[in-house]
Amino acid sequence: MASLCSSNCLSLDCLCVKCMKTDCGKIQQVISDNICAQSVWAKNLNVENEVANNLCVPGAIQAGSVSANMLGANSLCAKEGTINKLCVDDLTVSNLQPFTKFRATVNYSVDTTYTLGSFLNFNNIVDDPNNNVSLSPNTSYTAPSAGYYMMTFKVNVTNVQPTNGPILGTPVANAEIYVNAILVRESFSPFLSFLNDQRVILSSLITLQKGDVVTMKYDILGGNGVPVVGTVDIVGAGIEDGNSLFKIIFMSALSSSSSGGACIQCPVVTVPCSPVVTPCQPLVPPVPGAPMPCDSCQF
Repeated sequence: MASLCSSNCLSLDCLCVKCMKTDCGKIQQVISDNICAQSVWAKNLNVENEVANNLCVPGAIQAGSVSANMLGANSLCAKEGTINKLCVDDLTVSNLQPFTKFRATVNYSVDTTYTLGSFLNFNNIVDDPNNNVSLSPNTSYTAPSAGYYMMTFKVNVTNVQPTNGPILGTPVANAEIYVNAILVRESFSPFLSFLNDQRVILSSLITLQKGDVVTMKYDILGGNGVPVVGTVDIVGAGIEDGNSLFKIIFMSALSSSSSGGACIQCPVVTVPCSPVVTPCQPLVPPVPGAPMPCDSCQF
């Protein structure tokens, strides 16, 4: 042992510990060519800077809380984990349950009279964990991140009421999706001749930039292609089944030059721990007859 100074400094040429237990250990900096131990146990282990060519523990590392600025390991097994940023070259997962906050579902709580050609005004938010939906003055979704989004726009209408006389020819439903007030997706679906209602679905994968605003419209075109002036009743009951709705979910981020690429490779451990642990040499007891700290290890 080279030196043992105050509580703020521990300097050792060699440290051999048969067992160590502590409620809290905090180390400002650890620099070592090789750290080898049978087991390390701590309730709370906090290391601000850890520099070691080899950290090898054949038994176990147990801690209620482990905090480190950087962690490198050839093998890592954990029941739970929360990581702000993760780069993985090769990932194999037996049971993956993806979750994204970037999604939303809106519909009508009751049947609602709608003016043809105006922006949709859904009044019921079913799901919006990231608070990206606005209901006023009309329904809109603001993209929280640049990427690919899957959208479904479904409109069930009944009681078509044209204000400029009967519709000439077969009416055609026209569902439209706008991004920043620009039409980007639409679909056409003719009415059945014996029904005064219509059901139309528009589903599409679309690219959005962060901050883009998505809105919707519904039109009816007459047989001459001219939009019908009037109103319809849009079916709504606060649930998805058989009712009008708008759904959107984030599928994938856009690639950029500032992200991606290969992960930093972990260093390969080349000096394995010896299967035979050299026993610690007991120190001279400070008080005659006092037990030695390494005599037993009862955790």
